[in-house]
This record gives sequence, structure tokens and C-alpha cells, in this order.
Amino acid sequence: MVDKMTPHKGGVIFSLLLSSFFVLDSFSALVPMESLFRNASNGEIKRNSAALRLRVRELREENPFEESRLSRRQLWDRQYSIIFTKNKRNKNIEFLQVEYEGNPSGKKSIESLKVTRLYESKSFSRLLSGRKNQDLEKNFFWAAIAGIILNNSKIMNSFLKKTNADYKTNPEVVNQALKTIYRRYMGYLRKIKESPELEATLISPLSPMDQEEKKKVRELLKMPFYMPTNKVSLIKEGDDFFLLLRLEKVLAKFTNKDFKLVELGYHDLIGDVSLKFFDYAPLFEGYTAPKNIIWSSVGKRYHIQILSLKYVNYKSKTMAKMKKSFRQRYGKSSRKRKRKQVEFDRPKIFF
Repeated sequence: MVDKMTPHKGGVIFSLLLSSFFVLDSFSALVPMESLFRNASNGEIKRNSAALRLRVRELREENPFEESRLSRRQLWDRQYSIIFTKNKRNKNIEFLQVEYEGNPSGKKSIESLKVTRLYESKSFSRLLSGRKNQDLEKNFFWAAIAGIILNNSKIMNSFLKKTNADYKTNPEVVNQALKTIYRRYMGYLRKIKESPELEATLISPLSPMDQEEKKKVRELLKMPFYMPTNKVSLIKEGDDFFLLLRLEKVLAKFTNKDFKLVELGYHDLIGDVSLKFFDYAPLFEGYTAPKNIIWSSVGKRYHIQILSLKYVNYKSKTMAKMKKSFRQRYGKSSRKRKRKQVEFDRPKIFF
């Protein structure tokens, strides 16, 4: 009799294989670095656009000697509309940033505010990786936002690969032998699904006839899908556990249960940059995001408040009308501005 494994049983075993790296005993060593930078609390985003509204306020310096300098100028306090839209034709993520002066009060809406800056890009990923934009702080911030809001780790993946020699992507740490047998097994299942009569003759890759090969496969199934790393560790702070990622220039802290990013820092000879994320909550149909973010850089600190988040399906015509309206409002408000006005220090993280 041919010793075979049924598709159902094989599927169960392979599911256990895929989830094996979540065992707490060696949990932290088996979590791939790249996977941490997706918002694991959220499912797949099935709409083509994410619309984000922010309020950005500059915080006073903690250094008392700076207080007199800051008191002589107005601190930055503006709102932003951010729209990410996936282009149906070329699959690029388009980016729109609208900056408003002031904050609406009472029954007034954000539409009543003056548009003081407008920025558009046909490709968000190329915007951050292109030669024209080499601003580390800007790239670092938006890579983190893309992971949280768009559930996309590719931009952070690209940033970390460029800046940290010890960073490894998922393909670099995957167990290639397990990946190969996974593909073979999936092909085996497809054939049986298409032609059920083949189940009597085909041999499952997870249970070969040769005893030596069978032994090798069983040993292989005991191995983790991702190779262990010493860059991720499990730490305890008070009663809470966190995952800590230590790279050459980057330090990141995540909640242990659902990989929520709570702290992110970058350090090199130029200086330190840090982000802290607070108050994760469902902001749109169960999709969670931090309601408050603190951005710190050399001599600057900002409170970034997420006022609203929604995922929608925008048609190309709708986006075109919105952009046209913003351009018109920006043109009108820019003509009305006086030459002499209070000088603001626009945060470097915005375009």
C-alpha cells in the first residue's frame, strides 16, 4: 500500500508549520523583522483610497532657556488632509497633501480654512525613494505611516535596507527548503482539486514513499518557516511584554500580542529622530490606528493628532475634481496672503 497523506491532514500539518514561529518560547527570535512593520491589527484594505485628517502642533521646548526664544514666535498649529489612492491602471499609490491654516471652530468645517500648501505625487513610493527627496526624517515618518495606515511594509522595508546593514527582508530569512516543499504541496492539492481521481495515484510531497526521504521531510517540518534572528527580543516593562527590534541605526518597539508599533527611533552621527504612538483605537469600521503621535527631532517636537481616518473607493473623476478644487482654493488663498506674515517653521516631515 502506498503510504500517503490526505490533503486535509497535510493541510493541518502545514498550517501548524506556518504558525510554528509564533510559539512564545522562542517567539521573539522567530518573528521576521519585515512582518513587524505591518499593522497586524487590521485586515486587508479592500478600498482604493485612504483619507487621513491630521492636526499638527509644535510643542514647546523642555529646555527653559529656549522658552524666551519660542515665546517670540507663534508655534506651528495646522491641519492636513492626506489622501492615498491606488491607481487602477499602473497600481501606483498616488499621494495628495493639503495644508490648512488655523483650525475650524464651532460649526465650521475644514473646508472653511485657507489652503496654504498643496502637494501631489503620482507615485508615493518613488516620492520617498527618488533622488529629489533625500530627507531622512520625512522618509522615516512616512514609511511608518504607510505601515500603520496602508498596512504596507514595503516602504519601511526599503528605508531600513538602505540605512541598516543588519536588516533582513522576509525573503532573506525564509527557510528555502520549507518554501520549496510548500509550493510542491500546494501544487499537489491543486491537482487533486481539479481531478479528484488523481488522489489514488499521486503521492503527497509531505509523505514520500522512500523512508529516508520521509524522515527528512518530518525533520524539515519541525523547523521554523523563518530562520531565527537575534535582532528581535522579548522584553518586559511593568506588567506588559513588548517585542524590541535592535538594528544598527534603528530601534523599534511593538506590543507583543498584535505587533502594534509604539516606539520608533533612528540614530546616527547627524542626530536622533523618534516617534511615539499612543491610543490605538478603531477609527473606521474596525481599522485601528494611533490617535496621537509624538515626533521628536533635533530641537523640535510635534504632537500629531489623527482626527479622522476612512477608507473609500474614489473614482478617477472624483479625485480629479477634488484636486481641481484644492488647486483653486490654494491659488485664491495664496493671492490673499500678505508679504509680511508670521514666519512659521514648517515641520520637515511634510512636503
